[in-house]
Amino acid sequence: MASLARAARVSLLAVLSLAVVVAATGWLYLLQGHTPGLGVQVADAVPLDELPHHAGVPLVVFVAVWGGAALLLGLLTRGSWRPSRGSSTSAARARTRARSCAAPS
Repeated sequence: MASLARAARVSLLAVLSLAVVVAATGWLYLLQGHTPGLGVQVADAVPLDELPHHAGVPLVVFVAVWGGAALLLGLLTRGSWRPSRGSSTSAARARTRARSCAAPS
């Protein structure tokens, strides 16, 4: 039963991660026409607008959108991580061994 819950959690995280990446691309499309003249343009930032030569997005917008996406992906990853069952015992054993090796005889 635990493996089923783990598989469901991993599948949900994969879907949510894909949704974040797709949403970031969507935000670039939405903000593309509303942010003219904000500085240096990132060419080919929105791939479907390459042919009509409207694929540029200001660097500030590009960094803000993908920075937000990276933050969300990091939060998803951090929230999904759980230590394995044996990790706390293994860490305690390693500390005990380190102390016994360092202690004078």
